[in-house]
Amino acid sequence: MFIAKYQHPLFTTALKGGALRAKSVAGGATFPVPGALRQRTWAVEGEVTGAELQFREFFAAEYGRLRGLGYLLTSDWGEAEELAQDALVRTYRAWPRVCRHERPGAYARKVLVNRHRSLLRRAKVEARHLAGRRV
Repeated sequence: MFIAKYQHPLFTTALKGGALRAKSVAGGATFPVPGALRQRTWAVEGEVTGAELQFREFFAAEYGRLRGLGYLLTSDWGEAEELAQDALVRTYRAWPRVCRHERPGAYARKVLVNRHRSLLRRAKVEARHLAGRRV
């Protein structure tokens, strides 16, 4: 089996049998790498900047809390992890702006809640659409 490892500022990744899996620098279970990070994983080289190091510390402190909030919203650990990962990816993209806030964790939680709301709205629209097709 082919295994190639890459170091990312947020994750240690491994390509196993064609599937890119990652383990967060905060520890925990492995998970599929979100598409947005997949491209960055291959491009990361060189030293870690101060902002990236700051985000790593933020990630380590907040991932468990975000995952817990996701579980409270969904009652499903798999969906909770996806929400937490998505919130952290979006927070990472906005990190230069977010890191200046007094409470960047609040920003990440708001992103997670908004993403959950968006998924609920989408499911509701899909259900309505499917109900309309049955008529």
